[in-house]
Amino acid sequence: FIRDFGDKNADKFKMPLYINSTPKGASVSIDGKIVGKTPYLLQYNWPEKHKITVKQERFQTESRDLSAIKDSWNLDLQLNREIDKDINLRSKILRIFPHNKNLVAATKGAVHIFNPSEGIVGSHSIGNLGMMSDNLHKWASFISHSNDYIVVPSTSDSISVLDGSAEIINNIQLNTDIESQPLLYVNELFGAGQRLALSDNGLSIGPADGAVKSVHSANRIISGPITVSDDFDQLLVFVSHTGQFMGYDESNKEVAWTANSSAAHVGKLTEIEPGKYLTTLDDSRLAMFAINLEGAKKVWDKSLPKSVITQPIVSGKRVFLALKQQVLVYNLSGLKLHTIDLKEDVSSISAHAQSGIAIGSKSGQVTFYNKDAKLMWQLKLEAEPSALLVIENRVYIGTSNGHVFILSP
Repeated sequence: FIRDFGDKNADKFKMPLYINSTPKGASVSIDGKIVGKTPYLLQYNWPEKHKITVKQERFQTESRDLSAIKDSWNLDLQLNREIDKDINLRSKILRIFPHNKNLVAATKGAVHIFNPSEGIVGSHSIGNLGMMSDNLHKWASFISHSNDYIVVPSTSDSISVLDGSAEIINNIQLNTDIESQPLLYVNELFGAGQRLALSDNGLSIGPADGAVKSVHSANRIISGPITVSDDFDQLLVFVSHTGQFMGYDESNKEVAWTANSSAAHVGKLTEIEPGKYLTTLDDSRLAMFAINLEGAKKVWDKSLPKSVITQPIVSGKRVFLALKQQVLVYNLSGLKLHTIDLKEDVSSISAHAQSGIAIGSKSGQVTFYNKDAKLMWQLKLEAEPSALLVIENRVYIGTSNGHVFILSP
């Protein structure tokens, strides 16, 4: 600091204060007068009293009394995002996903179809989920959808097929608890209608609006089914509880091939490019498999520093993995590009290749990073962000107390 001797301000000290914010470029006002944008170097006479205000569009305004920060050379502010809209569904949000022009929120006890401008379009109540009541996020991950239908486990051993307004199209009673996500697909050999393949003491298939039948009961399914096809043929591929890939030919009613995954547990199979599927092995490895009409073959396999807490998210040419207090970003060749270290346990994650990565923490914090893992903004909530969805022009935050907050990226 510099002391000005020999004048009437001799008892004052010239002090610098470096004002910064995340995001940068916020306007800085001193006593109501705009003086610049962050980062900004303020020089003032201590101990004069001034009020500093930092303001950015779509963020909450932050104000500080200069006397309260007189012992610091820096004022670094993390600006909190403003919420554009709040929809209260009154029960813990477990998953949010888009469906045609609407959104679907799976909550504790129901599935709601809603529109940000019109509110709730329809709802479907959930019955007794049995053992899945202790892992509701697992139940929510079993919900599948196509343009025509939404398939929801309604109890531990039954599923409901809904239309876009949550009206029931079909109820299917199972012989055992559901263990993987059902598949909606089309097989032109059986017509143009949607078909349903699911785990039920093995593989059961049939029309989505009709009866399904068991076609292969030798092994329980823990991952899949998915479809692989060419111009003429199509197979249903799934992973059994023994870690075996199996390709089932629906037209010939037979298993066409089997292949070993080299794992006791295989996660959800996510197609990242034609014929290439990403998954986790034993919750501790990230792997890519080439799967086609001839079989399944591992392309690469990467060990992870800790167990994953959610299935990988693939967007564009990026793979996003949530660990306990980290989010890892890989390319499609298995090369790690970024590590986002958090000081809190991760509760949820969503990503969009062009928009960015939203990460929820159990403490109520939501942080948003761009595709290069640079922090863009944060939001502190009163409840845990239990479900996130990032799409091209919106961020949806579902909370443990039943709110869906909508923000622009």
